[in-house]
Amino acid sequence: MLLNKNDPVYPSGMEIMIHYVCPHCHKTVRVPPTPREVSVTCPFCKGRFALVPVDDSSIKFIQVMTLNGLAAIPQDYL
Repeated sequence: MLLNKNDPVYPSGMEIMIHYVCPHCHKTVRVPPTPREVSVTCPFCKGRFALVPVDDSSIKFIQVMTLNGLAAIPQDYL
């Protein structure tokens, strides 16, 4: 609960993004992790390509170890 609208706001979560290199234009495309093979469209060149899936348990481990982003808060704010 905020005491006043100028109080700093705590993180409400953390989003992990996986970086893939587009095979068409070679630019880095950031995509949320997915545990299954999917195809995406590059936002730069509009080329489509399939992604290698990411191990879901590894992503869950990172979220648990960082308290879903709260572990990044300096101790002065806790």
